[in-house]
Amino acid sequence: MKGCVVSAMYGRHATVKTFFERLKLPVVMSVSTPEDSAFARAYTDKVIELENNPLGRKWNDTIKYAYDLGFDYFVMLGSDDWMTLPTYLFIKEQIKHYDLIGFEDIYFEQEGDCYYWAGYQDQRRGEPGGAGRTITRKGIEKLDFNVWENAGQRGLDGYFWARSGHLNRKVFNLKKEGLYLADIKDGKGLTPLKSIQHIQKL
Repeated sequence: MKGCVVSAMYGRHATVKTFFERLKLPVVMSVSTPEDSAFARAYTDKVIELENNPLGRKWNDTIKYAYDLGFDYFVMLGSDDWMTLPTYLFIKEQIKHYDLIGFEDIYFEQEGDCYYWAGYQDQRRGEPGGAGRTITRKGIEKLDFNVWENAGQRGLDGYFWARSGHLNRKVFNLKKEGLYLADIKDGKGLTPLKSIQHIQKL
């Protein structure tokens, strides 16, 4: 099976540079400005230009573009996320058995410090976050190619999970598996670190 990372960017070139340089994997990237297009094309030739708003449609069209390129599975990462090679290889092995997989926990990096979030502690307990969620071609087809199209600008993770209940899916735990996937907090993202509850500084 041939996989790729699917992502979307809007500015934040210093953080996205870290994303590309640490990841070193095939990346399909959507951009929304000429400056972002030129920047992304220095790292990948798989770039599509899309409006940034609504964000749900941008992500949906990025997935469709990646699907048309012939990949078999799609690892979703924000352009401020990154994962280690063992994490990617774990995904590559596990996705053979499912339509959709994800991770319930995640690490955060900010100004040289590292934090750990164990996952949702409310009615969404056990639900995966967006980073590292991976879907197959079959999974996209079962969703009629409408993964996020009607999701708007916020709440994309919850929308996706609610729509995918009929898929063969599995949620893993990074910490239990000895894996690492991190969201880089640079102060410019949609969700600041201070707004996230139940995080532990490592």
